[in-house]
Amino acid sequence: TEIYTLSLHDALPIYRVVMFGKKDPSDMSMVRLLIEHAVARLRRAYNLETYPPTRVSELRDLDYQQFERLVARNWQAQGYDVKLTSGGADGGVDVVAFGDDETVAIQAKRFGESNKVSSPTIQRIAGAAQQIEADRAAVVSSSSFTEPAKETAGKLDVQLIDGRSVIDRVRRWD
Repeated sequence: TEIYTLSLHDALPIYRVVMFGKKDPSDMSMVRLLIEHAVARLRRAYNLETYPPTRVSELRDLDYQQFERLVARNWQAQGYDVKLTSGGADGGVDVVAFGDDETVAIQAKRFGESNKVSSPTIQRIAGAAQQIEADRAAVVSSSSFTEPAKETAGKLDVQLIDGRSVIDRVRRWD
């Protein structure tokens, strides 16, 4: 049996549905769904390795540090040695992945669904990759990228990985 304490953030939607929902109070399917979602968030908070996200929406439930760890684990699963940079003065590089024949500077962007990564982010990581003498750069986002960001990435040879691709990669961890 697993025991978790729900935060107010998780408990309030459940309370609202039970007390003020337009559904019949005997229909607890919405409450069950909210509780399952809250427990999934808590499990991931405790251990991303055991309970990795399975949907793009779950990526957005992670805090930025959890998302950075997930990105690092993702590259590790591809055979890279990884280093998470210390916050603050990282120059935009959140993870450095060391492969047999390359070093990749990676920026992790945990954004909401409507907040897309734009061109300045792509330009910053390309510059930061040069500063640390990485062979290439990548931006990993829980969201997606603007069209100008895609064009800039093409010109600067920056790999773009959106939320759907992150989930696809997580599914291949085993």
